[in-house]
Amino acid sequence: LGAAPASRNSLPSLPQRVAEAVVLAAGAHYGALLAELVDTVRKTETSMKRLQQRQAPGDAAGGASDGDKIFAQLQLDVASFGEQASAIAPHSKGLTRVLEGLHACLREQSESQAAQ
Repeated sequence: LGAAPASRNSLPSLPQRVAEAVVLAAGAHYGALLAELVDTVRKTETSMKRLQQRQAPGDAAGGASDGDKIFAQLQLDVASFGEQASAIAPHSKGLTRVLEGLHACLREQSESQAAQ
């Protein structure tokens, strides 16, 4: 009488399921926005490089580009989102997949940048 069946304890509660659904929906939306932003920054940087080459051929600019700075900030933002989302839905396998997708989007960008 005192103990609930083990299978019942392993099911997430309604608030946990709602929290996970909200975090997954936010993560999916964040992923779409991130992919769009990465694409826009890539295109803008490519255009800026072409423009700079036309205006001053052979003049190499040193230091980190604006795109590099944006992607560094996005890395921090994704890490922060992951920490906060994990605090809300700590045992979510779906969240793990969402975070892997976010990191993959940024990883593809850094690999693409390194190839140029």
